Amino acid sequence: MHVTANVASVYETWKTVEQPGDVYINSPKEKSKEAVLLLTKEVFTTPEWLLDNEILNKISNPVRIGSVANIQARVLDLLLSDRVFNTLLMEENRLRQGQYLFHC
Repeated sequence: MHVTANVASVYETWKTVEQPGDVYINSPKEKSKEAVLLLTKEVFTTPEWLLDNEILNKISNPVRIGSVANIQARVLDLLLSDRVFNTLLMEENRLRQGQYLFHC
């Protein structure tokens, strides 16, 4: 789950009045891309070796959603959260110098 924190995140660097530079900066786009690639490979590409029915039928109820599906759903919820979309929208807004990404 900690990898999702690298998608559309904001870094906070505490500074004194004398220190130059911004306190808040958006994480590098490459960091977000790396996180999404890792999640695609390790979470959203289902590890079939974990789904061996000969083992699963002995340790879990087949009616329940499996732990792999639960993990995938939780990660997807985090990636589609308000935090991620708001950060992306605010970043786009700042990059376009006040122009909004979405127009009504």
